Amino acid sequence: MPPEQQNPNPMPAVEPQQPPVAPPVPEQSAPLPPQPEPVQPQQWGPQPQVPPQAPLPPVQPQPVYGQPQPAYGQPAYGQQPAVASNSNGLAIAGLITAFLVAPVGLVLSIIALKKSNGNSGAKTMGIIGIIVSGLGILVSGLLFLLVLGSMGSLQHHAKDTKYQTDLNSLQSQLEASYASTGSYPSLSQLNDANWRTTNMHGLDVSALSPNSSVLQLVSGEPTTDSYAYNTTPAGCDGSAASPCKSYILEAVDSSGQKMSVSSLN
Repeated sequence: MPPEQQNPNPMPAVEPQQPPVAPPVPEQSAPLPPQPEPVQPQQWGPQPQVPPQAPLPPVQPQPVYGQPQPAYGQPAYGQQPAVASNSNGLAIAGLITAFLVAPVGLVLSIIALKKSNGNSGAKTMGIIGIIVSGLGILVSGLLFLLVLGSMGSLQHHAKDTKYQTDLNSLQSQLEASYASTGSYPSLSQLNDANWRTTNMHGLDVSALSPNSSVLQLVSGEPTTDSYAYNTTPAGCDGSAASPCKSYILEAVDSSGQKMSVSSLN
């Protein structure tokens, strides 16, 4: 038999395939038992209040590139000058109060001027308030002095009017006495209450002196507390044997000048 012919392209040997192996399953640990929740201690009494947290400050806008930077001491970009608003309020209050109560307006205007810090409006109103308040105080002082002087003048005028009225009243009584007796009374007779009651019924005793506590006439010179009564001839006593033929009645007014009345006979 002829030898078997060999195949020039033999088939490669096929290895037997292994069955797929499943990946190993990791071992699962046993579940842990549940942990107990921590017990909070019970607190008695009012619970402390947690203070609220302060809000974060607003973020200030950054200046745009190329814009000028604020000068030293000036508020940053976007920040309102709170001091300027306060000084404006003080300046306005000082200016208004200067027309009503000048001393209060002066104080407020000075405070506003000190707190102006370059605020031209507050500075201007503060200066105006100071000027108006100063003028108000000056005018009020002048008016007070004028009123005080006027009151003093009125008081002096009232006193001088009383002095003149007293002298005229005494003169009328003296002339009536002379008409009935032919003699003016002497100084001692005028200072005698019994004689006045008998011979001068209509005399007001307050007319005998500028001071109501001293109801006596004096001889010689008058004073601020006494009227002076001098008769002629010297030494007359007002009697029929020694009549007083004339007299002069004097007083001192508020300015120190003499005022007088004299006999009409």
